Amino acid sequence: MSLSSWRNFPFFDCTPVRDPLFGSDSPLYSDSTLSAVCSSQDRFIIAVSNTLIKVIDKSFQLDFEFTAYELGWSVVKLKYIESYGLLCTIAEKQGQPLTLKLWSLNKIRKIVNNGPNNYPMTAFDCVKDFSVLAFGFGNGAAILVRGDLVNDRGSRQRVVYESKDPVTGVIFRDESLLYITTTLKVLTIPTTGANNGKPDRILEKNVGVDMGCTALSKDNKRHLLAGRDDALTFYSSKGATYSILLDLPKKSMHALTSKYIVFVSPMHSNLLASSNGSQYHTTKIVIVDIVNRFISFSQTVTSSVDQVFDMWGDLWAIGTDGMLYKFHEKALSEKLNILVQKDLFSIAIRLAENADPEEKLGLDDKLVLQIKKKFGDYLYEKDESMEAIEQYIQCFSLGKTSEIIQKYKDGSKIPGLIRYLEKMVEEKYAGKDHVTLLLCCYCKLKKIDEIINFIREIEIIDGEVTSPNYEFDLDTVLSLCRESGYLQLAAIIAKKFGEASIVVDIQLRDLGDAQAALAYMKTLSIEELLRVLVDNVSELLDKESNQTTALLINVFTGQYIPKPSSGFDTGELALLSSTEGDTKDTVPHPNEPENGEYPVLQSYRAFVSYMGSLGGDNESVIRTVETVKPTYLPPRPRIIFPSFVKHPNEFVIFLEACVEKYDALGGNEGDKKDILTTLFEMYLTLANSAESEDVEKAQWEKKAKDLGEREKNSVDPTSILLLSNLHSFNEGEIIARDEPGFEVDLFRSRMASGDINGSLAVLAKYGESDPELYRLALSYIVSEKHIFEAIGEKKFQEVLDKIMQLKLMTPLDVVQTLSMNSAATIGLIKNYLLQYVNSQRQEIQNNEKLAQSYREETARAKLEINRLITEPTTVQNTKCNSCGLKLDFPTVHFICKHSYHERCLGNESASSNGNGNGNASSEGYAHSCVAELEAITALRQAQEEVGERNNLFKAALSDASDRFKVMTSFYGRGAMESVRLVFDTPEE
Repeated sequence: MSLSSWRNFPFFDCTPVRDPLFGSDSPLYSDSTLSAVCSSQDRFIIAVSNTLIKVIDKSFQLDFEFTAYELGWSVVKLKYIESYGLLCTIAEKQGQPLTLKLWSLNKIRKIVNNGPNNYPMTAFDCVKDFSVLAFGFGNGAAILVRGDLVNDRGSRQRVVYESKDPVTGVIFRDESLLYITTTLKVLTIPTTGANNGKPDRILEKNVGVDMGCTALSKDNKRHLLAGRDDALTFYSSKGATYSILLDLPKKSMHALTSKYIVFVSPMHSNLLASSNGSQYHTTKIVIVDIVNRFISFSQTVTSSVDQVFDMWGDLWAIGTDGMLYKFHEKALSEKLNILVQKDLFSIAIRLAENADPEEKLGLDDKLVLQIKKKFGDYLYEKDESMEAIEQYIQCFSLGKTSEIIQKYKDGSKIPGLIRYLEKMVEEKYAGKDHVTLLLCCYCKLKKIDEIINFIREIEIIDGEVTSPNYEFDLDTVLSLCRESGYLQLAAIIAKKFGEASIVVDIQLRDLGDAQAALAYMKTLSIEELLRVLVDNVSELLDKESNQTTALLINVFTGQYIPKPSSGFDTGELALLSSTEGDTKDTVPHPNEPENGEYPVLQSYRAFVSYMGSLGGDNESVIRTVETVKPTYLPPRPRIIFPSFVKHPNEFVIFLEACVEKYDALGGNEGDKKDILTTLFEMYLTLANSAESEDVEKAQWEKKAKDLGEREKNSVDPTSILLLSNLHSFNEGEIIARDEPGFEVDLFRSRMASGDINGSLAVLAKYGESDPELYRLALSYIVSEKHIFEAIGEKKFQEVLDKIMQLKLMTPLDVVQTLSMNSAATIGLIKNYLLQYVNSQRQEIQNNEKLAQSYREETARAKLEINRLITEPTTVQNTKCNSCGLKLDFPTVHFICKHSYHERCLGNESASSNGNGNGNASSEGYAHSCVAELEAITALRQAQEEVGERNNLFKAALSDASDRFKVMTSFYGRGAMESVRLVFDTPEE
């Protein structure tokens, strides 16, 4: 890979620093004899004139200088030991051993000699604390020196490697492992233990590294970097890991940071003439970013560069022309601006993301996002919308998402918009409108599976979405789904969010699937189900009358039990995947009749039998009260009555079910009366809709009659009477008037309607309880000739006998009644009159006999009273009437012929008086006669009270049909003894 193929960016500023003593007889660093260089935190140290060490401060002024070695020596290496503040110098002399010295720049401290060595040193390295040193020589030998050199407490050295190839580099990986490179090999040597001059592991064979082209990576991996003309290879302790192709002649290389490698490349083809006519080489200094794979700096200097080193946080290089070059890395923000101006957004983003934490200090966090935003705009303008959206996705925190959304509203760019909105939801930047738009985009692109997966992820607790990031405008999404033909999808979404009314509306009206609607409704709670039923029951009855009726029965009789909901049913999802826009599920219901028509059912019992015969789920559609106890208070059935307008048979079934189970449910009596009245009306309505002579008409009328008779205590008689009159149902009128006080009205209604048999039936049923009906019957029988003929003379005589038996009419009244019409003659009542006369004669005789017996009884009573008063009475009792023991003296005898011991009489009197039951009026009477005496006394008092109540007498007299009988009754009870008749006089 040639150097020209690498991107080149000016990420470093190169500042030449001219020697302040340039051109003088004693220059600082522009000395052509300069042989080594190093730096400390505040000093710049160089070796010139072979043995002279110059210490220069940061202002490039000579601090001091000293001669480190004698004449003939040449300093080849300088190393400043920062931890100890010591300067290490290594010098060579032809034919003399290599010499290493340690200097305190404030005071020379120690001198170390490593022993004889006649070959030049080609490489040097040491560990951080200077306790282990490594030397490489041109004869292929590598020497390891270990000891406390800083404190001059002795050291020992050993040859750790020998070969015929010159050593080009020695680098410590750590204190225990040393990398060694030669012109033909790359290997590792352990720093501890004996290795007998043999390598621990050969990392590369037959391919070496030139001198000055090795370095140690400054990351945690501590790889050996080997620079060759065609590549930069990385070595771990186990071998080569990877290489970066970089076709560049390399004179030397330097690891500046963990990502920057500095290459010094000689430009042999370019020989430039100086002002004095001499020629010199040019050198290219290249700084490569090995992480981001681009050249961060490249510059050619008009001299040969031998020394590249770190000093004071920057990279420095010294040219043979005596010029000191400072390379300062630009701030990250400046680098990014350079890249953005060149539209190199991807490189800028990668550079910012891979920057070290220290490099990012002070950098605005939004700067990288703004670059990504500009990158997205750049890609969008190049019509790379999908690539642009990936950049926009990373800029959510910048806001202005509406601008991006507006760009992608075009139909061809909706996939990019979907990607953008999905990431907004995922990263929790999405609002309600964003989620709504995402679902609408899914719908437009027919991404049904994505919609389902999205809805499935939403968690809803107590009707609320737990994650606000998933909220969306449900009405908008459902409307779009329905408009696009995704009706089942809309139903699933509505089901997920508990919108029962919408689910049923879609299934019932859009999909036309009443069975699915009913199946879903059976999973709802009773409160939700009632709301849905009220809105949709009419249409459900039109499409699925039996199933709907069964559901209504369970709901309004307290037996409804919700079925468990399956949520996102797998069958529904499979159907959606296969149909994608079909608006009708044509799969037949498993219990649907083969011909698609249900039989017409006319009773609840027939309905139960039929639904049970279908099997499957229908077996449990109708539950018995005994097996299921209501868990809620059933709603009032009246709220659903209007929905049955076009379904009278189903209405009858529903009402019969409510009636049958209402008592068991303990429902309100008013509601039950309402149900019974409505059911009675439906029976009559269905009867009128049938043909007049049809068997069906008779069946409905019989049901109405049976209902009225069975529930006459629960149904309002007035309502039944009204309904019966409206539907000309005579039996209903009989039922309505089958109550005390309605007998006469019922009979008269039968008379008015010309129902002779009905009139006689009422007479037969209520005549004994209301004799007045016989009087009406007599007038009715003789009112018309055809009525008399229809009833017959026998029935007429029966009525007349009842009237005579109950003394309801006088013969005069009977004659007057017959004389008003010509239907019956006087000859029909001849026997009646004879019987009446005979009965009156017999009654008179009986009364005379009774009066004679009363007179005789009265005479006997008077004689007995007179005897008791005037004649003595003989008492022959031998036992006490109280204790039953034999009488002994003292004894008390009463005129009523009862006898008592005096002590018994005294005890009974005391007991009677002590209990409060004694009566003063009973003193002097035998105790056995006291009860009879008190009864006679109470009767007498009652008669006196009746005699004193004139108002009671007047009321009885005014209301009585036989006043003479009333007067004699009051007179017999002694009332006349105290009653003075007061006749009413007209008010003045």
